[in-house]
Amino acid sequence: MGKWLAVNGEAIYNTKPTLFGPEAGAFSPTEKDENGNPKFIPSWNWRSTTKADKVYIEIFTWPGSGTFHLVNSPRKVTSAYLLAGSTHKPLTLIQTGNGVDVQLPAKALDPIATVRVLNTSN
Repeated sequence: MGKWLAVNGEAIYNTKPTLFGPEAGAFSPTEKDENGNPKFIPSWNWRSTTKADKVYIEIFTWPGSGTFHLVNSPRKVTSAYLLAGSTHKPLTLIQTGNGVDVQLPAKALDPIATVRVLNTSN
């Protein structure tokens, strides 16, 4: 964990909680909890943290499609890069309405979680 934080600590230290919600999971349309309410089914594919001008996406399950899709970004995304990439080479963005697709390399840079940084503006 210490090695991971040495590279990716920027995405953890002095950040705030996610701007999103769906990455945590969703309520099942069919399964019920012990009280008869829709059961919450957690999703563990990614998490996020934020700073004033950045959103950090910690990707646990690398997308096979080569694209990471956000349905609704609460901020305008101006650029993206992978935190573990030594040169912070820009990633290709495709924005549609409030959504954004980011093209990713074929393989994750880190076996624990690869952090994608979204530079943002309001």
